[in-house]
Amino acid sequence: MRKILLILLTLFLTKTSFSQKENNNWSFGEGVGITFNTTTPTLYTHPVNAGHEVYECMTSISDNSGNMLFYTNGLKVYESGGNVMSGGGNLLGADDGGGVSAAQGILIVRHGSNANLYYIFLTDAGNVSLSKGFRYWTVDMSGAGGLGSVSGPTQLTTASGSTYRTTEMSRAVMHSNTCDMWVVTRSGSTGTNTFYSYKIDGSGVSSTPVETTIGTPFSNVDEGRGSIVFSNAGDKMVMVHHDQSWPYDDAIEFYDFDGSTGVLSNHVKAGQTGGSIYGASYDAVWSPNDSKVYVSHVNDKVICQYDVGGSNWGNGPNILSSRTDLPGTAGSGVSPSGQIEMGPDGVIYRSLKGSNFLGTISGGLDGPVGGLSINMSAYDLSSVGGKSDAALQNMLVNTVLPIDITDPGEFCDTDLPKQLITSHTDGIWSSDCGDCLSNTGVFDPSEAGEGTYKVIYSLGGCFAVDTIDIVVKNCITCPDTSLSVSIPSICQNKTINLIDYQGTAQPGGSWSITGSPLGSTATISSNIFNSNNTLSGNYIVTYTLSPVPSGSCPKTVSRNIKVNNPVVSLSLSPNNVCEDTDKLKLSGGSPIGGVYSGTGVFDTDSINTTIVGVGNEIEIKYTYTDINGCSNSDTDKFKVNKSPTGGLAINGSKCDSGSIDISISGITSPILVNWYDSISNGNLLLSNNTSFTTPVISDTKTYYAELINDISGCVSSTRIPVLATINKTTKTKIDSIGEFCLNSDSIILTQGSPIGGIYSGDGITGDIFKPNNLGINVIKYSYTDTNGCSDTSEINIRVNPLPTVSLNIPKDEFCYIDSTIKLNGGLPLMGDYSGYAVVSSDSFDIDLANIGDNIIKYSYTDTNGCSGSSLDTIKINPLPTVYLGSDKEICKYLEQKLEPILFEMSNIYVWNTGDSTFSINVDTSGTYKITVTDTNGCVNSDEIILKNGDDLNIDLGGDINICGDDSITLVLNDYYKVSWLDSTIISDSITLYKTGTIDVLVIDENGCFGTDTIKVKLVDDLKLALRDDTTLCELLNETVSLNISNNDISVLWNDGSDLLEYIVDKSGIYIATISDTNGCQSTDTVNIDEYCRPIKLTLPNIFTPNGDGINDNFVPIETLNEDINYIISNIKYINIEIYNRWGLLIHVTKGYIPNWDGITMNGKICSDGVYYWVFNYGDISGGDYKTNGYVQLIR
Repeated sequence: MRKILLILLTLFLTKTSFSQKENNNWSFGEGVGITFNTTTPTLYTHPVNAGHEVYECMTSISDNSGNMLFYTNGLKVYESGGNVMSGGGNLLGADDGGGVSAAQGILIVRHGSNANLYYIFLTDAGNVSLSKGFRYWTVDMSGAGGLGSVSGPTQLTTASGSTYRTTEMSRAVMHSNTCDMWVVTRSGSTGTNTFYSYKIDGSGVSSTPVETTIGTPFSNVDEGRGSIVFSNAGDKMVMVHHDQSWPYDDAIEFYDFDGSTGVLSNHVKAGQTGGSIYGASYDAVWSPNDSKVYVSHVNDKVICQYDVGGSNWGNGPNILSSRTDLPGTAGSGVSPSGQIEMGPDGVIYRSLKGSNFLGTISGGLDGPVGGLSINMSAYDLSSVGGKSDAALQNMLVNTVLPIDITDPGEFCDTDLPKQLITSHTDGIWSSDCGDCLSNTGVFDPSEAGEGTYKVIYSLGGCFAVDTIDIVVKNCITCPDTSLSVSIPSICQNKTINLIDYQGTAQPGGSWSITGSPLGSTATISSNIFNSNNTLSGNYIVTYTLSPVPSGSCPKTVSRNIKVNNPVVSLSLSPNNVCEDTDKLKLSGGSPIGGVYSGTGVFDTDSINTTIVGVGNEIEIKYTYTDINGCSNSDTDKFKVNKSPTGGLAINGSKCDSGSIDISISGITSPILVNWYDSISNGNLLLSNNTSFTTPVISDTKTYYAELINDISGCVSSTRIPVLATINKTTKTKIDSIGEFCLNSDSIILTQGSPIGGIYSGDGITGDIFKPNNLGINVIKYSYTDTNGCSDTSEINIRVNPLPTVSLNIPKDEFCYIDSTIKLNGGLPLMGDYSGYAVVSSDSFDIDLANIGDNIIKYSYTDTNGCSGSSLDTIKINPLPTVYLGSDKEICKYLEQKLEPILFEMSNIYVWNTGDSTFSINVDTSGTYKITVTDTNGCVNSDEIILKNGDDLNIDLGGDINICGDDSITLVLNDYYKVSWLDSTIISDSITLYKTGTIDVLVIDENGCFGTDTIKVKLVDDLKLALRDDTTLCELLNETVSLNISNNDISVLWNDGSDLLEYIVDKSGIYIATISDTNGCQSTDTVNIDEYCRPIKLTLPNIFTPNGDGINDNFVPIETLNEDINYIISNIKYINIEIYNRWGLLIHVTKGYIPNWDGITMNGKICSDGVYYWVFNYGDISGGDYKTNGYVQLIR
């Protein structure tokens, strides 16, 4: 009950002689309903299925003849044909998916006087916080062409005009005037206890209720889940609900009801004090004479009978003490338990949420429980694809209608007219016999004639109606129909010859079964009634006269046959034993007094398990014979269970002492493990656990595991020993090691024993010790034996510091000369010097040293044997590099400047000429020397020899021709001075571009010189122009002519040829150079590109493949009439597809020129018609083309 949902209740007027059939169709479950329009109620289907569409509430209403009018699940209203009624698609205003979840429901009540109008009342759900109050919709069956239409809602209020929360309870009852109706509901808010009675009469629903505040207020809204049901007399009411407050004594409450005022009184509780399975009630039904009330309870789903008749009425304790559980009604199911309701056939029907069955309770409903017939699986709803929910036809109005037509008995067609008698006056008479019934109720059998006629009497302005059937007989002599007074009962598996009980009835007739329990397979063949081991119960057998009598003479006569079959059940206790059990008594058969049979059974009620065998499951049969000699039996399974086996001991161990984890593996559910300290008996240490942790132990100990089957309770025949082992630890040792100096070489440690352990501590990596840490270093040696036990030893190793050593050489810079010096400056004294050019422990040879810094190391070893050192440098400066150049010649025409080439800066320069400048100028031959002293005081010298040299030989070559606008540049490099044209131009080069005489004077760096003269002549230039760049198509064998018309020149092409007329047949770059006798040249270039015209193809729109050689093939057409070889050579790809008029591909050509001859790929000849083509091709010029169209084939 999760949402605010609806409750459905249909108002039905019921009475034994009342023939209205408004209640004859119940749409109650998931897609299933039951109809009472047939002799035996039958199931039918409807379109409202599972889920939120049907949960606890659904109902329907029919017309007086039993024809379905409409039904509703509280969310929608459905027409009789299953369609949603006009305006009935959203009773709640919105379907929130929660489902209709309430105990009593939408109360369907007919209008007081208009036969076409019905009201659908809605309540709140008991345990949902949202409240919409009490409302109703109006259904007009004259709307939508007679299919009905829905309008509303109309909100109902208290007498003061306030809306209120309702319970799930809603019911209708007849007014004492037997014409109007009361609709009753209860307030559902916490702490309230008010009932509201709304009157419905010919003017509709009264908006002002009669209010009665009575009974126990509810402790919470959830207590509003339940039902209110009026007695058949309409003067009493029972309320059942989910009592949820201490002392839980008001789950069932009774009231008196005044049908004239709508007021409730005389409240009595009859609930179970202290709570129990009876503390939450759900639904109730009154017995026909109102002496018993049947209540369904939520817990255990049990149905109970309460005696409320006589002096018990008004006495809660007496009513409670009369409670009797109906056997077979308790069981499992999804809450809520489901409704119980009285059907038109006088049978109580029970639905159960989550069940596939509809149950029945029949028999003497006014009597004790023992006289009832209870079948909780009477109707299999799944047989028609349905399923039960909590809902049933909700709810019957239990009221006695005091309208009654006195039965006049049968008439002969010769009888005189007769006045019919009723309990009321001023009513309206009607019948289906026409003029045989007057307006005053006079029946004329002669006018009616032979037959059965329906006579109806109704009160004007209400729907109080009674109907009787009047039989008119043909009063002639009829054949004998006297059968035996009774037919004896038989057992379920017996037969009976009906001829023996035919009595004096006219012979020659036939027997048939005309009434039997639902599902019976009994038959009659050759007058033999055969029960066929069918259902027990009452059977009606009918004898049909032959020949059939005429007129109104009886044509059939019936008798009852009772088929007896004792109800036998067997539920063995126990139904399984362990293999060590020998013999035992069997029990569990009902009724007591039967006989057990089966493998190993002896003495009718004992069994030898040894004969059954370990692990075997057998069937035990229990047979019972009642006092009628009828037998029946039931079976149950009996099994001898094998003791559990298997399991693998998982031993555990610990070093020296402690708790140990042990376990058993290889077992699965339902096998459990118990732990003991002895192989038998002993102390139970731990139950139901595959693992066990021992207490602290110091010696090896064995524990024992016993297997037990959690289902059968059987234990293993022997216990499994599991060992908890205490292992003794192997002791370690590590030998001492001497002292180390800081940063001494690493050592490999071998001092630990036993071999195979692990070293750790300061400076340890693996088994290597590196003395990087000053002071005491702790070294550990750990060893783990094969049992996993470990021990550790340790030693201390001292690491001493290195001595502090310094070196500061007093004189540390020298020139690079041949000399040896003594070294000093090292502290502490008595150390040793070393390094490059150190020739003894304290001497340094400069001649062996390197130019620049030379590193000197001073080393000292202290009394601990630890050594230290310090470094200093001696710098050796190089002698200055002096270079005056190579010896050379000088000429008298140029003074020479002498200056040294130095690689280092120098301060002092001394020439052998006495000069002290960096450079000197000389013009005479001789030897010149310079001595240089650098900034470090280091000295070096160089000299050069100068001698007299010869003049220069200059040659500019022969005379020169200049072509047209060209020019020539003369260049003389590597000379001191070059002057042209009588020294008017001083330059290494001169550019010539006109006629004239050119002279030059050249002087070198030594002052030597030379001259030369040439003549220059300007001549006409050559100009070559081949043609503009162009294209050719090699596929068409096109050529281009490149001609040179001047015969006085020579030609050279870039391919090496010398033709004056050059023919080109391939694309490329062509270069020609021409030359004349003056040496003039000219060059020109022509670019010739490959270009071929794009292919333009199309297809014809008609072809005639008739074999006449004309237009027989469907091929592409070149629009410019190009040569076919050109087309073939120029096509890069080509394909065509042909489709018929249905889009089916019938021809494909790829990779070559298409040529379709009107035949499919499968070799079939195509008929005349239009075909669709798709054409794709590309040419070597880069064009891609796609086109499509249609072609007509005509043969």
